[in-house]
Amino acid sequence: MAASQPANFNLQEFTDAGLLLFGGRLYTYAYGTTTQKTAYTDPAGTVPHTYTSDGAGGQYIALNARGELPAPLYLGTGSYDLALKRADGSTVWTRKADGVDNSVNTLSAALADTSGSTLVGYQSAAANALWMWANEKLDERRSARDFMTPQQRTNVFNRVGTQDVTAALQAGIDALYAVGGGVLYLPGGKYKITTLNLRSNVILAGDVGAYQPDTATGVQFVLTGSGISGVVGTNVIRVGMRNIRIDGSALTGTTNVGLDLNGFWLSHFENVTVFGISPSEGYAIKCRTGTGTPSFGSQHNHFILCETPDGMMRFEGKSASDQVTTTTVITHRGFQYEVQHCQITFINATAEGWTAGSGFYFYGSGDSVMLHCDIEGTGPVGITVGDTHVLHGSETTIWAGYSGSQRVNGQPTTAGTEYQATVTAGNVFPDFFRQSDNNTTYARGRIRADNIGGGTQEGHVEIVRRYAGADVLQFEWRNQVKVENSKSIANVATTVFSIPISSGGGVRVKTSARGTQIGAGPFCVSLETVCVNNFGTLAKTDGTALAVQTGGSAGVITYTISGTNLLVQFNHGSATATTVNFVIEIDGDGSGYSKI
Repeated sequence: MAASQPANFNLQEFTDAGLLLFGGRLYTYAYGTTTQKTAYTDPAGTVPHTYTSDGAGGQYIALNARGELPAPLYLGTGSYDLALKRADGSTVWTRKADGVDNSVNTLSAALADTSGSTLVGYQSAAANALWMWANEKLDERRSARDFMTPQQRTNVFNRVGTQDVTAALQAGIDALYAVGGGVLYLPGGKYKITTLNLRSNVILAGDVGAYQPDTATGVQFVLTGSGISGVVGTNVIRVGMRNIRIDGSALTGTTNVGLDLNGFWLSHFENVTVFGISPSEGYAIKCRTGTGTPSFGSQHNHFILCETPDGMMRFEGKSASDQVTTTTVITHRGFQYEVQHCQITFINATAEGWTAGSGFYFYGSGDSVMLHCDIEGTGPVGITVGDTHVLHGSETTIWAGYSGSQRVNGQPTTAGTEYQATVTAGNVFPDFFRQSDNNTTYARGRIRADNIGGGTQEGHVEIVRRYAGADVLQFEWRNQVKVENSKSIANVATTVFSIPISSGGGVRVKTSARGTQIGAGPFCVSLETVCVNNFGTLAKTDGTALAVQTGGSAGVITYTISGTNLLVQFNHGSATATTVNFVIEIDGDGSGYSKI
């Protein structure tokens, strides 16, 4: 065995006052310990130094009267800790020194040791970044790898997914929870789990690619068992998941839940997909108000860019006074939804491919919103609104691709002002106006569809008022028209409207004309008629003309039959042409009028 003299080793030592160190003692330890490690007097490392007992279990090499070692000092293989002490045992200095085997292999072994990261420095390229040890930098991110055995890592990251790693992942979650929370990073792979419990302030963050179908870079939880909940959060706050797919296709039984949230606040789920749990097998995602002690409500939560492509997403409050509230589902691709005793807002959410029940089912107490949602499926009902639940919607088209038998069961309502309505969108559409001073008295205008089933939609306008706590229908435009026209007319009978009447149909028409005669003053005249098409022949009966004027002739309204059209004509009664304003009201089958 070869030995070497340590670099930077002072053969003659002095006190702090610059005097020779009489009675000095040199201790040689194995690196990182206080266990004696022998030093030698020859380069070959065959003649050990003479060691003296300090009476306290330690051994040292005594310095001579000039503060020098009695012979040259050579170190053996590996690293040493050297400690120079005074005769009273107080320390002068300590140093690390390397022996003869200071080679690449030794360095590699040291770096591969459990403390290897403490030997490597790190400094970010960012401006004014501080230097730190590599272990300090690595400790800033906790990974699921930190808690798994080598065999588990191989199984997970080779995407085999047959070794249960529930305990390892739970240990990682609990470790972060114990220090106040943080992010547990999940490298891409297949993680076989049974039930994993979320803790407050802990986020599970999957590697890039997890949102896509099972790929080499995605994170996939593979659930096993029967009647279990895969990922559970019970009475937690600020939990979350992102970039994770939950695969429940291997589960058996009828009471499974992929993501089960039972009392959760201020939590965020992004790019989370739950699949393989059909409605007959349980729920893909289930969100409830909390049970147990303490019991949390469920509010201020957020789901974005998530998927439940073949399963149910259910929101479940305990009662009217204990609801899941202030929770949003944004840009969600789903199969079916249930909402009971809740306040949920759906934005850009779809129900796709379901064949039984309702795409969206709202019941119990609650107040929910659907904005720009879409229903594409063959189930019997698109939306069901039951019990005392109130459903609002604004500028919502919910029927692209729907081929079921009934679009809406129940009556969604809306609140607010200046809502847009799409006539092809369903049973009752959002308000196109609403005037209100409080919740007990208001006037509303809305559009109601005539056909609540599939196919082409037709609609009509309703005006309602609020009276004694209920909406009372005031006026309904169904095959009714009220329109204005202005025309410059002299003393010649001039056609201003043409109203076609289909065979077997009939109309009631009321025309009003108002204007001012030159040199005579203002006038207003009105005439009503009833006309029927007796299978190709029109017959009419006029009412009594009413006129108000200040002088001169007010002009005359006449109704003339021309084929299957009823013509509305006006003679000014003066040779000087002036503009006359007309208002025509049509009630019946003459909605296809033409202004002339």
